[in-house]
Amino acid sequence: MTTKPQTRLPYIEPTHPHDPISPYVPARKIRFLHPGYPRSSNILLQFSAYDANHGIYYQAAQDACAVVANSRWDGFFSTDREGHERVDPEKLPGRSLNQDEYYFQVPRLGNTHAECDRDYPIIPAFAEYPFPHNDMPAHWSGLLGKDLDTGFSPAHADLCCMTKSSLALETAHIVPTNPSDLRWFDTNVMGQYAGVNSQANTLRLKVDVHQVFDRKPRFAIIPKYGRMVAHIFNADDAMEAVELYHNVPLQPLNRKEIRFLFARMAWTVFSHLDLFMKARVCRKLVRLVNQQQVTQETDGDTCDQISKGTRSRSVSPRKRPASQMRAEQPEDFNDVDVYYTEQERSSESQTRGRKRRRSSYDQLVRRDGSCTPSGPELHRSGSELSESTDAVILNNLQE
Repeated sequence: MTTKPQTRLPYIEPTHPHDPISPYVPARKIRFLHPGYPRSSNILLQFSAYDANHGIYYQAAQDACAVVANSRWDGFFSTDREGHERVDPEKLPGRSLNQDEYYFQVPRLGNTHAECDRDYPIIPAFAEYPFPHNDMPAHWSGLLGKDLDTGFSPAHADLCCMTKSSLALETAHIVPTNPSDLRWFDTNVMGQYAGVNSQANTLRLKVDVHQVFDRKPRFAIIPKYGRMVAHIFNADDAMEAVELYHNVPLQPLNRKEIRFLFARMAWTVFSHLDLFMKARVCRKLVRLVNQQQVTQETDGDTCDQISKGTRSRSVSPRKRPASQMRAEQPEDFNDVDVYYTEQERSSESQTRGRKRRRSSYDQLVRRDGSCTPSGPELHRSGSELSESTDAVILNNLQE
């Protein structure tokens, strides 16, 4: 029997195939406030409520606020400015915060009466965040050495960690490879755990998932509901990403360094600090000066400049003209897209024409710890790699 030639039905609006989240959107915002500032300028962080009961998972919000407060894992939420009405996460339905606003409180250090420090300082940027090597919160450190891939099938080894798709795959970095992030990686001696291009710091993601991971709306991979899942803090005009990826487990993660996943969470959180930093008021900040933390009172204009100067290139990429790129490329260098922030474009203009010195990150780390040349040096956008570098990494991971 022959069938009549016909077109297929058009796609409907994308949704998760088994567990749509649509009843939770459009989501409201929940504000997390700093008790040391007036109402007009006290928003520390603001996240969208995509979790149970139209709220935000308590531990995700607490981790985010604690990170920007200089790893104050003893911090807690209260519904009042003084910190008397403390929120008990065990009494929250679905462990979700669902009121419009909460104060993030930090106990005063050295105070035996648990008095709150209403004037606690904030770290302004990921580049100045000291990694808590021996002080990660228990729900993170307890995962070290644990099997993160319950029910994982080896057949999924070279599929997208999120969608299980085999199409248009890229290698994404967990700790990104922007110049400032590489400096952070070195300064915090993260190489003691694995190389920046190692299997422990890379994921296979479909190209569109990679864009969401790195640029907008971004997601972190956090312990939640007993699994390692994607968590989107804010999506705004990218609600499709929430529908498709929020709270979805990623696999395989078993060979991924849990400390790198924690660092990625922190990197993602700092990109949401703009409301606090751009309010044009004086802030008490913890700055990194000569590799030492120093608490400083910083005026509003300086805070605004810090916020602009530390924004990741993944947020607002600039494409360099092809003619300019070809003038600087060796003859065997293929055309690629190269992105720069305004700050990097200014720096590049001062050094253009000089022969570039190969950095330590122009090599890829094999699983045995040895290095292999990665080919021509590339500027990367977020954690993107060129196809040639991508292929070398994948080959090393499969050895």
